[in-house]
Amino acid sequence: MSHCESILLPPPTAPHDVALAFVASLHIQFEINTLVYWRGDFYAWKETCWSKLNRDDIRAQLYEFTRDSVYAKEGKMMPWLPNQRRVSDLVDALKAVCRVPDTLQPPCWLNGQASGSIVSFRNGLLVIDGRELLPHTPRYFNLTSLPYDYDPIAKCESWDAFMKQLWRDDEEPVCALEEFLGCIVAGKGDLQRILVLIGPPRSGKSTILKVIEHLVGVPNAVAIQLAKLTKDNVLSSLIGKAVCLIPDIRAFSGRMPEIAEVLLSISGQDNFTIDRKYKDPWAGSLDTLVVMASNEFPAIRDTSGALPARYLPIIMTESWLGREDRTLLSRLTAELPGILNRVLDGLDHVIKARRFTEPKASAEAALDLAEMASPMKRFIAEHLVVTPQGGSSSQCATPTAEIYRAYQSWAQENGEPAISKTTFGLRLRAALPLIKRTQPRGENGERISSYSGVILRQQETERSRAARRALAQLDQRAKGGVRVLEGGGDSNGA
Repeated sequence: MSHCESILLPPPTAPHDVALAFVASLHIQFEINTLVYWRGDFYAWKETCWSKLNRDDIRAQLYEFTRDSVYAKEGKMMPWLPNQRRVSDLVDALKAVCRVPDTLQPPCWLNGQASGSIVSFRNGLLVIDGRELLPHTPRYFNLTSLPYDYDPIAKCESWDAFMKQLWRDDEEPVCALEEFLGCIVAGKGDLQRILVLIGPPRSGKSTILKVIEHLVGVPNAVAIQLAKLTKDNVLSSLIGKAVCLIPDIRAFSGRMPEIAEVLLSISGQDNFTIDRKYKDPWAGSLDTLVVMASNEFPAIRDTSGALPARYLPIIMTESWLGREDRTLLSRLTAELPGILNRVLDGLDHVIKARRFTEPKASAEAALDLAEMASPMKRFIAEHLVVTPQGGSSSQCATPTAEIYRAYQSWAQENGEPAISKTTFGLRLRAALPLIKRTQPRGENGERISSYSGVILRQQETERSRAARRALAQLDQRAKGGVRVLEGGGDSNGA
């Protein structure tokens, strides 16, 4: 709009009508509104996806739209004269004009029509099921778009060579990685897993993270430090993002329960309420998949044991420290359309199988991760034996005081914080839900608070020794009887 032109607008006392005129003039394409207000933010359609506008963007547009405009008053043309109050009134009115339901969960069609997974590329909207490429349209409410064209015949020879270099002829970790990357591209987080890359320095972890970042588009990925994950400003940066990259997990003791809770909520697609500076709180689920990398197994404490069950660990064993290929990343990013085809094939497998490929090495790593995340599970693995009889026999019961004393001693030796007997009991039964609280009678007839279905490993060792001694004695007696019989009489001389 030229500064010398004067547009006739409704008066400042009718901000709703002015907001309608603003949208009709600047935000209509193909007879479709290209400005929406959703969950406390304005979004504008940018040819391939919807982009969030900050508060200054929308106010600047309103100032520009009204500053040379006029309105009729008592038969005269009066300058509109935008100021802070009038523009603020327009912003409020624009929220009402452009509002779409907060219940919308992008990517989705604004008209509510059903569809399968659709991914936006530079050259169109790709329907994953059937690989049909549709033209871009503002009717599709998507917050991300991949910054390259979809090419169904593109190849990825450098990627294949890189995968073979990392895992030689083992196809399982390659399949697991490509399947997870396919889920990132498609925004498919319903399997509720977290990818964990574990390996020595210069083992390819950072290269894979960079490929993921370029595969989804740098603006659609967020790299954060694990220690800051619980902060509202960090969580708000994940809104509308395809992937959260945590490039280096280091051992630390602060806020572990809170970090575990946030990771569980993000991977579980739970609803968040995120406080935002100078904005209304944002409520909804973060459709963001999480990828973590570490030189060693991450020791994020989670007494429930739920977090380690979310991990999809992929192990890398060889280091290229001192012999890095400096051209590798540029060759891989040149093959993004081909890598995309590969990960979409992995996505097809996940959709069909309803699970990820689990590499054999990952299964072993998952057990280690579970024990590291939960001190209780480590204590159980080292000091307790769950008996096959469960709670059916008093022979398989151990006084609660004995098990608690064993835990206290173990915790002190391993630098674990002290916990009360009550808390210990709750965590033990959460980790071993089949054990029972019983009160068998002792030698003097008194009731002894006990856990049935579990014994101390030391008790099992002592019982095994006693059983072996008893068997040895029986065996010795039997052998002695045979020798006497061979001599023509029995052991009593009869």
